[in-house]
Amino acid sequence: MRHLELNMLRAETSKVMSKPRKKRKAHIDESYLEKVVMAGLGVDKK
Repeated sequence: MRHLELNMLRAETSKVMSKPRKKRKAHIDESYLEKVVMAGLGVDKK
């Protein structure tokens, strides 16, 4: 599961942040979490 999480964080490129910072932001901001999940799944949300 940890590898899946890291791959999703790595795939999300709208913000330039470290992986721990992206993880913390995803915990706080639900809309950012959605971006991370969509990027990890390879879905283009328009």
